[in-house]
Amino acid sequence: MLEGFNEMDALTERGFIPGMSKEEREKLANSETFAIRISNIANMVLFAAKVYASIRSGSLAIIASTLDSLLDLLSGFILWFTAFSMQTPNPYQYPIGKKRMQPLGILVFASVMATLGLQIILESMRQLLSDLALYTIRTWSLTVLENVNSLVGKSAAPEYLQKLTYLCWNHHKAIRHIDTVRAYTFGSHYFVEVDIVLPADMPLQEAHDIGEHLQEKLELLPEIERAFVHLDYEFSHKPEHAHAHA
Repeated sequence: MLEGFNEMDALTERGFIPGMSKEEREKLANSETFAIRISNIANMVLFAAKVYASIRSGSLAIIASTLDSLLDLLSGFILWFTAFSMQTPNPYQYPIGKKRMQPLGILVFASVMATLGLQIILESMRQLLSDLALYTIRTWSLTVLENVNSLVGKSAAPEYLQKLTYLCWNHHKAIRHIDTVRAYTFGSHYFVEVDIVLPADMPLQEAHDIGEHLQEKLELLPEIERAFVHLDYEFSHKPEHAHAHA
């Protein structure tokens, strides 16, 4: 704030604001003009290359980049035109000057940029809604859903459970009852839990061998990652770990 007051004091005392001389300002203006010209030439070369790439590929990403380069050229032209207009006053046609040309140019540029951006969005949506894009979206959506189900432990199809039950029932003649057969996804394969009922007076070694051989037989199936066989002597109780699945 103090600096602002000092500036006003200098203007009152000297009649001008201290700073760069007229020659320094002209030199700076010439440097800025040269830099703008170099930038415009580089943007034109880049724009031409992107136009060629867009025509050859038809890629929306390259087209969007091409439009971005076009906007760079357009913004440079608008800035040059507004600066030129403000430096060439016409008191007869513009009595209050052309100082508002710059915000007007920015407004025009912003409108063009918004229009082109909206056009890119609409074209992208149109291509996304084409048959090929819908097929791709549907395919990947089903893939995602399938993998989610495989991670949350989804039960196998009833037909597959029936096949496992049949395998367990015919595994050994000593099996009296099939209490539980579960198969659920664990990644890309199944975990299987089987409860079989054997005679209560069967020796432990024989019962163990029957259960172990059934486990090995189940794990020979290509869809099964791991099998767990539980041995029991009756089936009047609740299924094993039933509370965990309630």
